[in-house]
This record gives sequence, structure tokens and C-alpha cells, in this order.
Amino acid sequence: MVEIKPLRGYTYNPEKVKDFSKVITPPNDVISEKEKAHLSKNEYSFVKLDKPESYAKAKDLFERWQDDEVLKQDTKETIYIYSQSYLLEERSYTRTGFICLLHLEELGKGVLPHEKIIEQDLKDRMELIRAVNADFGVPFLLYGDKKQETDYLIQTRIHGKRPFLEFRDQNQVTH
Repeated sequence: MVEIKPLRGYTYNPEKVKDFSKVITPPNDVISEKEKAHLSKNEYSFVKLDKPESYAKAKDLFERWQDDEVLKQDTKETIYIYSQSYLLEERSYTRTGFICLLHLEELGKGVLPHEKIIEQDLKDRMELIRAVNADFGVPFLLYGDKKQETDYLIQTRIHGKRPFLEFRDQNQVTH
């Protein structure tokens, strides 16, 4: 059985960051150096934390953004519901899941590893996590739920509510 827990996440402060589409970036493993340079033009671009010039710079920047309240940590532990809506071949899709802490068990039990983990990428992620004492990456996981109990829980939590944060990214995906 996989064990999940709530966490006290960080979000950009809307009083400091007016347009989230200018600071939220694709996953670090798909960003080219050219794209990184372009994304880095915004002073609060997430790429500066997630794909830093050095781990020390990421640590300093993460601390400064917290001190300056660019990033704010939630006061209570939460399991965050997260949706992405997009068009593909003229059809509209929405996928919804959640962000939480996940207790990892011994390899092969519970959560199965990605089929193409690159050792250098894993080493880089672990070094960044150690340096900043935070994990900026959100793993994308699939789970079985034949009875759709998780979907039901999510839908009952969000039904009739507006998201606390909503924006469209550079790929026209609404988050």
C-alpha cells in the first residue's frame, strides 16, 4: 500500500508575481539551454530554482524569495488538487490529480520506477534537493483506481469551487 501525506507547499505570491504564465516553466529535463536563457529573463522564473547555474545559487535564491515573500509557504498541510486542461487534435482534455508527499518503499514495491531514469539526471536532482532542502520537481505518477474512489474524492472537494490559482502557460495548457 502506498502511503501519502499532506505537505506545506510553496506558491508564488500574487502580490509580487502578477502573471504566473511568465514564471512557471516546463519540467527541467525538457528545457534546452536556449530555452533556459529565454525563460531566465524574468527575475522570478522558476527555471532559476529548478535548473540553476549552481546548487549554492539555487539555495540562496530560494531563501531570498522566501524572505522577500515572492514565494509563500502555506500555513497548513494540504493535499493539493491539480488540473491541466488542453486541446489535442481539436479535442479538449482535462487531467486531474493531486500533489502530496509520497513515502517510497523498497524499489519495486508500491511505486514502480520510470523506465528511462538517467543516472546523471537523478544525481543532479538529489544534489539540488540536498542543497536547498526542498524538492522542486513534481513526479508524474499514474495509479489504478477501478472503483474511481480517488476521482470521487477529488470531484467532491472541487465541485462548485474556483481554483485558488489559475493560469495558461506558453503551450496553451490551463493549470
